[in-house]
Amino acid sequence: MRLAVLKNHLRHFNPVPGVYPDAPSSNGCQKGFKIQFMKKDISLALDMARRVGSTNVLGSVGLQTYKYASKGERCKDLDSQIVFRYLGGNVNWNAEQKERELRLRCT
Repeated sequence: MRLAVLKNHLRHFNPVPGVYPDAPSSNGCQKGFKIQFMKKDISLALDMARRVGSTNVLGSVGLQTYKYASKGERCKDLDSQIVFRYLGGNVNWNAEQKERELRLRCT
């Protein structure tokens, strides 16, 4: 049961375009959980961690990343998975991979 839930989650929340056609990342990140909301949720989580005395170094770095990305015109108001693009992820990887495979078959 847990594996099925994980697979379903990964289908809808994969930040890499082209892996799953219905994921927001495969549809220009137009639908989904806006980056501004992710920034708010990470901020709330870090605040709660501080309240209980927990140090969360990676969370702070993640929050900074989402803060900067949410201000950029290329990322603002899009699904939070747009951070993949903001961090320099190759959004055309799927098309490039198919092209490489085609070239290999033709040689």
